[in-house]
Amino acid sequence: MLRVLAPWLLAILASAPGAAQDVSGTNADGAIVVEGHRDLDRRVQRVIDVFAQSGPDEQLSRFEAPVCPAAAGLGEASNRAIADRMRRVASAAGIAVAPVGCAPNIVVLAAPGKADAIRALHERDPEMFTGLRASDLAQLAASPGPTVSWQVRKLVGSDGQQVTHDIEGQSWVVGLQTRTTSPTRPIFLAAFLVIETAALNGLTPIQIADYATLRTFIATDPSRARLLRSPTILNLFDERGRRAATAPPSLTEWDLRLLRVYYSTSNRYHANIQRSAMQRAFLDDMAGSTQPKP
Repeated sequence: MLRVLAPWLLAILASAPGAAQDVSGTNADGAIVVEGHRDLDRRVQRVIDVFAQSGPDEQLSRFEAPVCPAAAGLGEASNRAIADRMRRVASAAGIAVAPVGCAPNIVVLAAPGKADAIRALHERDPEMFTGLRASDLAQLAASPGPTVSWQVRKLVGSDGQQVTHDIEGQSWVVGLQTRTTSPTRPIFLAAFLVIETAALNGLTPIQIADYATLRTFIATDPSRARLLRSPTILNLFDERGRRAATAPPSLTEWDLRLLRVYYSTSNRYHANIQRSAMQRAFLDDMAGSTQPKP
């Protein structure tokens, strides 16, 4: 179980190594990229299947506490712009946002090398990696590309309390299990994204923030984004870890709707049930609503 997050996260934000420079670009308004659509049913199902990953009888994790993003490792203006943009996107997606001055539970860190950053962070406070084994840490450090992300999770019962285990390993849960629902649900306590500073060349704070939002609010894998025809900010980097030539200037309408339906549908249901609900909500949203712009 994590301790109160504020002391160690604020210490990291205050002292994190990085380029200590601001990033800038031309996409000042951060308007959502809008694309035309064909074969919507199949495309939406594919997007949700790719990004809402879980086993058939598992559930999808997400934040239940209001999100409080923070950034470190760049200049003060860029750090602030990234955090502010993530807050605006969250609000546009209907995700609860904590007041300014909150204890961060989402951290975006620019660092010279992600493997060194992971080692340094783990040495400083292993609780940032709660639930991850040594092999998981090694896999994170060796992951391809200039970014790496992870979430700290816990399992709670229907009463919102963490599931505990007795001396024989049996869990004690408050709630009712049915064929489609579970008496427990997984939630995120914190999320982290490390981006290597060399990969930030040519990127705007909006692009960095929108990419970070998709990586931290949902446990997404950017390598899977390349399997899709649908536009997404997760294609910000190419296979060489550089800014992709076709990188969108901001998150796309597909990205924002994914966030909206991921957080508006219940994760008390098994993942396959929630994914079906997400698909229906996604299509309904595309057919009848106008999205607020972050």
